[in-house]
Amino acid sequence: MVPFKYFLDGVPQDSPTTINVQAINNSVIHTMNIDTWKELEKKNPDMIEVRNQAIMRSIGTIVEHASNLATMDAKTHYKFLLKKYPWINDTKAEYVASYLGIDTTHLSKIKSEIKKKNT
Repeated sequence: MVPFKYFLDGVPQDSPTTINVQAINNSVIHTMNIDTWKELEKKNPDMIEVRNQAIMRSIGTIVEHASNLATMDAKTHYKFLLKKYPWINDTKAEYVASYLGIDTTHLSKIKSEIKKKNT
């Protein structure tokens, strides 16, 4: 749900990431060690801009998520996620609930409320 979030970990120090990524749906994750990336940047300076854009997207996504947690109740945040990521309904409830900062029982109630309102 949070693209590029983990891209930031380790970048400033050129150190290995301490984050583990678990896919919540069918995904392809590409990795590259920092030495290979630096070599690409030397051969193609435009790659520096690619990295910078990925970092900026990461920061934007993290800030958006933090802001949503601080300013939206769980139901509003869930509706926001449904609109932005329609595939969220195919994601395990425990992952969605964790992302929203609630338990699965609360998420189930939110889903039921939304379903009742839409029928």
